[in-house]
Amino acid sequence: MREDRFQDKNVVVTGGNSGIGLAAAQQFAAEGARVMIIGRNQKTLDEALATLGEGHLAVRADMDNLDEVRRVVDIVKTEMGTVDALFASAGIAILMPFEEITEERWDRLMSINLKCPYFLTQALVPCFGPGSSVVYCSSIGGVKVGPLSSLYGASKAAMRHMTRSLACELADKGIRVNVLSPGPIDTPITGRSEGIDDPQAVQNFRNLITGNVPMKRMGTPDEAAVAAVFLASDEASFITGAEIIVDGGIVGTT
Repeated sequence: MREDRFQDKNVVVTGGNSGIGLAAAQQFAAEGARVMIIGRNQKTLDEALATLGEGHLAVRADMDNLDEVRRVVDIVKTEMGTVDALFASAGIAILMPFEEITEERWDRLMSINLKCPYFLTQALVPCFGPGSSVVYCSSIGGVKVGPLSSLYGASKAAMRHMTRSLACELADKGIRVNVLSPGPIDTPITGRSEGIDDPQAVQNFRNLITGNVPMKRMGTPDEAAVAAVFLASDEASFITGAEIIVDGGIVGTT
């Protein structure tokens, strides 16, 4: 970590109040950035903001509809003016049999995981300058196929494709677009996945996925966030349309 890598830069992190988003926000702040974190829960937003130090911002927003996206963009333009990096980390998981997926569940997950990051990026394009960066948080669920993940995996696979397409479209504006695909990371989403949400089911799920990791453990939010921060930094100035997988070896060895 370099203390000046993001000196005098503005960074927006959705889902910045917990998990990988919070870990990334803390790393951005430690390296000199002015950070705006966006999340749904005011309590965890306040707690997260307190860990960043002075001069940073927290915005409560349910990034599940375009009205909220527009409101957030207005705040970004007013409070920051320009944006050097966006880390779109907010997301939800619904892991359940195909037969139990309803239209409401489909719409909610796709809106949070895919639609809102897409249109947030579109709305922020005028705020990005040459050398700016967008990093999406996908998942190895968009690479590996398994039971219960038809909806979640589809959203994450689409985000990986979106990354490569936007990397081409935005290159002439000097905007790089890359994607982080974490595997099993020990974050609150593990216990909030719809379909796997009672304590015993969560523990069984954790045991199952840990057993499939060659390194035989879950990763930490910091271990995933460091890859996102690198992709957003000038050190990755010739990297766009790329994916970094942080999964303890699952994709590469199975």
